[in-house]
Amino acid sequence: MTQSTSSVGIEQVIELLKFNFIAPDNIPEDTARRDQICMEARASLLIEANCTSKFFPHFMKCGTSSPKGWVYPLSPPYRMKFTDLRGKQFTWHFESFIISKEKTCINSRSSTLSRRHPYVKDNHFTLHIVEQDQLYGSTAEWDSNFILPFKRVLQEFNDQYRSRFQLCKGSSPYKTPEQVCYHFGSQGEVFAKLKSNDMHPDYFPASSDQALPRRDNQINWSDARVEQEILKQILPCSLLELWQPPLINKCYDNWFCQVFPFRNECGKITMQLIKLYDPEKQMKCLIPVTTWMRANCPYNQYFCVPLPEDKQPLYNLDLLLKQETGAIILTDSVEIADSNQRKASDGIVFTSFICSPDRYEQVDWSPLRKKKVYYLITNHSGICFEDAVLKAREFKETLERKEPEIEIAFITLPVDYQNNKYSSGFCRDFKTVDDIRHGYQEQPPIVRQKGFKILESNEAFQKFCSDAEKARDVHPREWYDEESPNDEQVPTVDQENKNPKPIDYVMRPFLIRGEATMLYARKSVGKSSLAYSIAERVVAADFSNRPVPLLPEKWWTVPQKGHKVLYLDFENQQQIERKRELFQNPYFPRDKYAECKANLLIKDMSLSGKDYSSPANHQEILDMIEAAKNEGTSERPVDLLVIDTYTAFVHTETPSTPDGFKMLINKIRDKGIAILIVHHANSENEVRGLQSKLDTLAFKFKIYRNDEAPGDLEEQACWVQYEEIRGEMGRDLREPFQIKYSNDDHRWHVVDPKREQDAELKLIIKDYRRYGYSMKVIHKMIGLHKSAISDRLSKTEK
Repeated sequence: MTQSTSSVGIEQVIELLKFNFIAPDNIPEDTARRDQICMEARASLLIEANCTSKFFPHFMKCGTSSPKGWVYPLSPPYRMKFTDLRGKQFTWHFESFIISKEKTCINSRSSTLSRRHPYVKDNHFTLHIVEQDQLYGSTAEWDSNFILPFKRVLQEFNDQYRSRFQLCKGSSPYKTPEQVCYHFGSQGEVFAKLKSNDMHPDYFPASSDQALPRRDNQINWSDARVEQEILKQILPCSLLELWQPPLINKCYDNWFCQVFPFRNECGKITMQLIKLYDPEKQMKCLIPVTTWMRANCPYNQYFCVPLPEDKQPLYNLDLLLKQETGAIILTDSVEIADSNQRKASDGIVFTSFICSPDRYEQVDWSPLRKKKVYYLITNHSGICFEDAVLKAREFKETLERKEPEIEIAFITLPVDYQNNKYSSGFCRDFKTVDDIRHGYQEQPPIVRQKGFKILESNEAFQKFCSDAEKARDVHPREWYDEESPNDEQVPTVDQENKNPKPIDYVMRPFLIRGEATMLYARKSVGKSSLAYSIAERVVAADFSNRPVPLLPEKWWTVPQKGHKVLYLDFENQQQIERKRELFQNPYFPRDKYAECKANLLIKDMSLSGKDYSSPANHQEILDMIEAAKNEGTSERPVDLLVIDTYTAFVHTETPSTPDGFKMLINKIRDKGIAILIVHHANSENEVRGLQSKLDTLAFKFKIYRNDEAPGDLEEQACWVQYEEIRGEMGRDLREPFQIKYSNDDHRWHVVDPKREQDAELKLIIKDYRRYGYSMKVIHKMIGLHKSAISDRLSKTEK
């Protein structure tokens, strides 16, 4: 491979990467846990920012007004046992809390104490003892025997309810962070823009070399271990106090760091990543932290949320913008960017980013425009080198669409972690960060210099990706140094050619490109409502960073992006906009509402009065499909056609209707379009009309109620039953399940799912494998990367 020296500093880059590269540990990153922490912090921040608003009682939907403020029940009541200095035991019950303009109080009762004695803690949600029942003793006795133990009670309470979301969710109907976000006008996504009232992000103070505070039991701990414990105090948001845990970008052993500062163009720290290790899961999290100021308060508070902006900044942004920058090395690991920047010579800048998996549009790439950038492909954090290569290909394809002005070449650098139990990602066994550091020191990662290549041309890069894809399931030794597949690879490639090809789902498991599906039910059960939500979710996949799932427990997923839906509505005259509001808008990302709506083309066909099964009218439907290319996103064809309902579509069913209908459906299928046909059930709860029309269907399912009496969707659950399936699906996956529409969030939910989401995924994969699908194909059909599937499956084994 010919190496280019077109960019200033490339020789130094080669020297640094081949002979002085610093690899991080190979412990897998738990992005699902990161997102869970960030969403809880996001909801807590919005609660704190709005708790003194006059609209907060509407959020809680409970409570009573008092002269001191609004009183809300603490559900369930908090109970804590403690012992005073005389050895006497007490049980304290916190039953409610009060929110006023000045403070938030916890209304509590002791089973033993009765003296009125408020204790104020320096916290935005200040705790007060409001009343007791029995006399405790003299003031001196109270102070000496009671105050210090009770301080510990308050501290434990604050530790448990550090998240104000946890404090409020027991009483409020908004039970998830996403519901809280939407209530306060923000998106329920980790990296979406965040709107807050009197709270605003601030800069972090300049780091100092202050000594880390230690408890008595930490005297013999290493600084790195103490720092790790301190960082855990921030999750999901720190207490509002004068002292905040120090965040210092300190490097241990020339490679190990736990805090990573993101700076703006002026060098001010606007966000930090903290790295936390979980010995129980044997994984790590890189969690964004921002510091927030509030009105009339002299000090800040940490929240585990990223910058509340539309786009996230690049790491080392202040260095990127310097005039003397010569070579830019882009990596998907902030750890790599930080540790290697310390050793880089002048003019070389390592940069990185954070975003949701594969959501590269969440990052502000503009500082890289019109510059030569080298993307470093290397394995780390439990991801094998082959998957790192294919991930780079996805990154390249996204960036070419979003940022055509950025020119990227690729550098490959495989690393051998030597199956070290502290760094291999497969045989991990650590209890503290010191175990990780010691294991790394005993068996440090080795850079495989034979794998170092600079891929300047697109042809060279695509060939390298193709070789990686072939080698992924075989892992031949240093395949990246081979010019052609070795003998071991050939049988595997041949076998892959014999395996079933991936099913081209528009929505798994029932909407398939080029196939027709029927959803049927009796009147007023909710078939059109569900069809509206299905259509919306198909469109939203292309516009939302974290699209709201539709029945995640059953894995109704949209594996690919870029869909357009044509919805022919024959029966909902005067109700279309209402159905949009109730069954589509809740799944649309708010910041992309216009784009989503433009690509979900709903046509009111209620006044047509034509029999579209008649060959004379086929062309009208085909013309509508063709014209839809120029609506919404230009030149994007229709991927899903919804016909609601079949009865109105054919007008009046006659013996000739099924043949004409099948003829039209086959014409549409030939265009590679998935078709969803909504239909009525008869008195026996079977498909109404002539059965021969079902011959073209690849999938059929119905929804029904135990009580078939008409009623509101939220009043009772519906059963979903899979019926005819052209293809393979095991018995366990075909079992009927219940769904219900909620008026709280206007979304569908599985009622009492038989299996947890990850357990369902495990069963789905097992079922696909039973029918001969390779894991590479399964990844595509489900829409998850190999690492994401591995993380989920590992959870089911614990």
